[in-house]
Amino acid sequence: MSQKIIMLNGAAAVGKTTIANRYAKEHPLTLNFAGDIFIEMVSEWRRNEEKARSYVFDMTTSIIDMYAQTGNDVVIQYLLTDARHAEVFSKIAAKYKIDFIEILLEIDKKTAVRRLLKRGVWGEVNSPKLTEADTPAIENLFDLMLTETKKRPNTVRIPVIEGDVEGVYSNFIDAIK
Repeated sequence: MSQKIIMLNGAAAVGKTTIANRYAKEHPLTLNFAGDIFIEMVSEWRRNEEKARSYVFDMTTSIIDMYAQTGNDVVIQYLLTDARHAEVFSKIAAKYKIDFIEILLEIDKKTAVRRLLKRGVWGEVNSPKLTEADTPAIENLFDLMLTETKKRPNTVRIPVIEGDVEGVYSNFIDAIK
């Protein structure tokens, strides 16, 4: 099997972590990258979110570029809000002649909002509790993700059916072969 950089895109609480964790467990030495961990390391990031997220993106690309040289797979858990980010990941893959695969775990907006509100927080540790009042922000982020994903015509869309982790994972594996 050839080396891959996989951008696993989707709304918050759609199941990116579940799929990425399983893939990494079944494929030793895969870098299972989640930027949420890095943003938490930036002090006062919530007060400086735009700048902090820019720094984290730069760290992300540096780490992925370095790890691509190991010959092992990379899975990037990502909520795409800027299609240029996917292009940067694509260029890293091209630089090392690695397959770059873009996957969208796809659900409708209503389900995305419900799932995230049920989880109760964004992905970062110590995130404030989400409430119904956060619905417009969740919907806006979902719409932005779809708008930016549409700019990436090679994105493979995998429908997420609640409770069918096995089916989603099987479709994910089929998509990256």
